[in-house]
Amino acid sequence: MSVTPIIQAIACLYVFYMSTISLNKMTRKTPNSIRFAHVALLAGSAAGFASCIAARDMFECLFAVGIALYVAGSRRENEA
Repeated sequence: MSVTPIIQAIACLYVFYMSTISLNKMTRKTPNSIRFAHVALLAGSAAGFASCIAARDMFECLFAVGIALYVAGSRRENEA
């Protein structure tokens, strides 16, 4: 077994954990765009973790989409 999937799995679990913590700390004043960005990041990190097991191409694409949606949502927060 290669070391790369192990490192990827650890990174995805870390992102999943940190996004979950961030979602739990959000209040009612948090804009929905930020909430959706964190949910997209959670889904992307779960897809990245799944890509360590099977269907690497499809899940890595979903991971990238999750990160892109998170970045887009974060930019909206900074502009507001």
